[in-house]
Amino acid sequence: MTCRIILVPLPRGTSDSTHTIDLFDIGVDVACPVAEKYKRLFLTPKGDYNNIVTAYMAACALDPLVAATTSDEELADTHGDLTMFEFNKFKPVTMQDLIDEIQKYRAAINSTSDCF
Repeated sequence: MTCRIILVPLPRGTSDSTHTIDLFDIGVDVACPVAEKYKRLFLTPKGDYNNIVTAYMAACALDPLVAATTSDEELADTHGDLTMFEFNKFKPVTMQDLIDEIQKYRAAINSTSDCF
């Protein structure tokens, strides 16, 4: 359904020169850039929202309460996702060091009192 508005004649005194606006086209012109930005930020695999969620989930592996109930394989996977933070400290070499330390990390978690 297309909605059209007919405006008053532009030049005074001439009844045959009217200007027509297609609201659908205006809506598309306005909405398309917004929809494209939304898709870029929130729906694409490397969009900002996806990166933030991935980084947050990876950071949960650094929480001892979360790590206590997470398998070693899941911890290794999430440690690799810490690179989403884009900090210099989270280079692949450092991530491999963290993965190599999972057993020590788990031992430290298990030796910590539950009322911590």
